[in-house]
Amino acid sequence: VDVPVDGKGHNEGKHYKVHIVSADGKIDTTFGKCVSKGGKLVIKVDTTHLSSFIVTDIETCPFGDVPNHWAYEAVKYVYANSLMQGTDEATFAPDENMTRAMLVTVLYRMANPEEKANNHNFADVPEGQWYSDAVAWASENGIVNGITSTEFAPDTDISREQMALIIYRFAKMQGLDVEDKADISNFADTDDVSDWALDAMKWANKTELV
Repeated sequence: VDVPVDGKGHNEGKHYKVHIVSADGKIDTTFGKCVSKGGKLVIKVDTTHLSSFIVTDIETCPFGDVPNHWAYEAVKYVYANSLMQGTDEATFAPDENMTRAMLVTVLYRMANPEEKANNHNFADVPEGQWYSDAVAWASENGIVNGITSTEFAPDTDISREQMALIIYRFAKMQGLDVEDKADISNFADTDDVSDWALDAMKWANKTELV
């Protein structure tokens, strides 16, 4: 169904929270996308039955698998800021693992460099892939190394310590202060942190990233 809105609190292309009120008074919450139709804005709502629809001006994301997830606010933020997309139009898949290519692409979008980098030695990162420009940029700026000198392993899942190190390097490249670090000795598995990731993990913990 298309629910007309006056446009004062809604912007085309954004998603907004919608309450569906059934005849028996039951209220379900869903999402609708703001689109232009006949020169006017409407909120398109997918529904299996006609009811009363209350469109709010609360901006949200279109993914049905995140409203009750602990990462909901973060998912909404990265989607609204075009840092991450869903696995399809209605699914974010919040519990799936992140790959090396995914993380590098998020940071690339955050940096939004004016010029593309195209120098790298990774045989497994061909041109034209959705992550190609991001990997080249990250390699050129010293944010990532390959698992070997010629292999980046874009589809390999990334570990927490690898993620901390890459974000640590990105923060340094952005000119942020990364000197403040936490004492992480209270964690029972501190000895499992690799030496090359220790400073990054201490910094990430201090800044409450992890």
